[in-house]
Amino acid sequence: MIQSFSSPDIYGKQMAQLAEEKMSQFVNLMDRFDTLDWPKIKNLVTVGIWDVSRAMEITNHIRRYEKTDKKPGDIPGLEYLLRAAIGPSIRLAEKLGGITGLGSMVFEPEMSIDEFQYYNPDIMIIGFKEGNFGRMSGNPRKGKTSNSCLLIERWNGKGNIALSNIYKKEETNKYIYVKNARDLFTMISDMPRKVPFIFIYDEGGLSYSKLHSSTIHSRYMNEVARIIGKLYGNMLYIDQIPEACPETIQKFSTNTFHAIEPGRMYIELKGPYKFRRTLRNIPQTTLPYDTRDIAYFDSKDLNVEGMFSYISGTENPYDSMSEYLEMKESIPKAARKEAKEKVESTTEGI
Repeated sequence: MIQSFSSPDIYGKQMAQLAEEKMSQFVNLMDRFDTLDWPKIKNLVTVGIWDVSRAMEITNHIRRYEKTDKKPGDIPGLEYLLRAAIGPSIRLAEKLGGITGLGSMVFEPEMSIDEFQYYNPDIMIIGFKEGNFGRMSGNPRKGKTSNSCLLIERWNGKGNIALSNIYKKEETNKYIYVKNARDLFTMISDMPRKVPFIFIYDEGGLSYSKLHSSTIHSRYMNEVARIIGKLYGNMLYIDQIPEACPETIQKFSTNTFHAIEPGRMYIELKGPYKFRRTLRNIPQTTLPYDTRDIAYFDSKDLNVEGMFSYISGTENPYDSMSEYLEMKESIPKAARKEAKEKVESTTEGI
């Protein structure tokens, strides 16, 4: 006998598949909880929580904090309240609402995942003009550094300068390697003045922790971000957890990237470019970076606050920075010459 498509067996399989899809969407969303804003949290409660008392409990949290400068990721316990409420709600929706109930749980409208190649190839760099900040987050070994190197390739292809503490396995003039603050600002002081630049800072949590923000190391890293923005440069900060992000980056980032897994990335752009989408088949970078390098960036080797004070109020901050590095930091001429040659190599043909 031919079995009907409306048979209990087929219907059960459809239900199981839909429930799995909804749970996968929710788990993927919570993996980047620190990137969520209050409208997204309110939508989660609306479509995802069937228990009225639980929904009201979380709604009260939202009302208490959404008018403050706190983000959902800053609220203790909110992530776990959502996790505890939505799992049972999926099972309740399956039991009481069937396919219609599960179908109404639209956690991520943008999760109709598109191919990366469908979009403007500059989608990752379009939000970096001058003085813009961005974050690349994700769990370990999910493709954060590879995605960032992909951004470097596109940035370099536009004739712009990229600097990074991502260590090179072999030489490439696509970006300039800087291992500490002295390297970074020595290079910046010798760059052509009208060429856009970006600093890609890998493994930020090794050098900065909001939990220890009063230390010189962490305070200097916040100053590094501020100075780069003041000089019309851009900065992309690569991290695993929100506690590892300087306040300047956290407050002013308009470019958010989250590596879900290798080849799959969530992109959210704010400001003039409104974009929120999960893309798949993200290509691997061709840059020869060392994926096993620790990528520690030392900010204590340079008196960042002293330099910030020195260039403040001057007509040409680049020249003032150059003077400070020579006079106060005693960076030898040979090192300055080497920095200039690296910059010229990277900008050759621009």
